[in-house]
Amino acid sequence: FLVSRVVPIAGFKTFYLLPSKTMNKDAILSWLPTYYHRVFDLETATLWFTCVPYLAMAIAANFGGWGADRLIAGGMSLTRARMLMTSLALTGASVFLVLFSLSGSLLWSVALIALSLAFMSLATGGFEATYLDIASPKLVGSLKGLSNTLGALSGVLAMPYTSVVLRVTDGSWRAVFASLAVFFCICMAVFAGYGTFERVLAEDGESSD
Repeated sequence: FLVSRVVPIAGFKTFYLLPSKTMNKDAILSWLPTYYHRVFDLETATLWFTCVPYLAMAIAANFGGWGADRLIAGGMSLTRARMLMTSLALTGASVFLVLFSLSGSLLWSVALIALSLAFMSLATGGFEATYLDIASPKLVGSLKGLSNTLGALSGVLAMPYTSVVLRVTDGSWRAVFASLAVFFCICMAVFAGYGTFERVLAEDGESSD
């Protein structure tokens, strides 16, 4: 029931973004220890600082939702608030990810990758909240679950994707992170062009307006 109803109605308007974001996040976090080991020649036992991006994401995620709520409470339309938070999240994530790939300093690289993932987490006030906007309360959980399943499947591709890029580019980490930054930009462009914040998935007998 859920697949036959959600995918045709809300599928492309919602599902395309989470898998791409999940793949990017999984690729970055999964390969981060390997990156520092190979690029900065650090031993595994000294990579405790790779927890910093996780902390940055946890903090920023709360600010994302709070920021969107403040914008809406201040009179900004739901559509503009969601678009603004999504644009801020994905643009910031892309910029800092590219800067991270260019950094030759250990300290700066940690700060930049933390900022990149922190900006990505601001999307909690953007596209990640659209499930609440487009689905009725009784269906939003199922919609989120189905979308997360697709996101998890795309996350499985993160490791082999990175391996292929490294092999094709003769071990270029800059190529890996640049390609992920491009994915962020594509996500933002597609969301801006096709995303919706209107109720499109309603229960039987409920208006979708």
